[in-house]
Amino acid sequence: VWGLMPDSTHVPEYEAFYDTTCLIAAAGMQTSKIRFSLITDCYRRPPSVMAQTLKTLDQITKGRVGLFVGTGENKQFVPHGLERSLPRIERLEEFVRIVKSLLRTSEPATIEGKFWPQTDALLGCPVYDIDAPPPVMVVGGGPATMKLVARVADGLSTYLPGGYADRPDAMAEDLAIMHAEAERIGRDPSTIPVISSNVVVLCENDAEVTRALE
Repeated sequence: VWGLMPDSTHVPEYEAFYDTTCLIAAAGMQTSKIRFSLITDCYRRPPSVMAQTLKTLDQITKGRVGLFVGTGENKQFVPHGLERSLPRIERLEEFVRIVKSLLRTSEPATIEGKFWPQTDALLGCPVYDIDAPPPVMVVGGGPATMKLVARVADGLSTYLPGGYADRPDAMAEDLAIMHAEAERIGRDPSTIPVISSNVVVLCENDAEVTRALE
């Protein structure tokens, strides 16, 4: 579930977004089967904070939450005085590696890192099921991201049609790079799931359609 929203009588503008972590917690307590995807970037929350949030949501939802993380876009940073420091892909890879490591232990952890080194870092709260911790997926595309997914992520996510400009061949090229990198490091490519979010915008009339497209 991406961008959980109240009904349109309470939120008349489709641009209105709420904090996803709070929404997942609220919805998770009222449901028992729906799975939730927390979509964010590797900048606004350090990996230790993200791992703590994910562990908490995993307990609330009883194992029904996963993380989708990318490097974000300037439109999510510049207006708020935030930076997307370079190198982005290297930061994303370290972020994924640290979050996954912290999800798998409730003991103090020391993890090497260039950007967020962990020294006896303790997140005492456990995940709901230690044998099935929340998956950490990467959102994005391009050769560097594909190799990153193959090395450290639990899967790949993109959105269609926009993510690949309505070009299936471009997506196929990226997946070939991901599969080749997985084979190079001895990982079975068939074990790396690929998830596409199909974007649908519901509008009341032609004028709203035009506005949404713009």
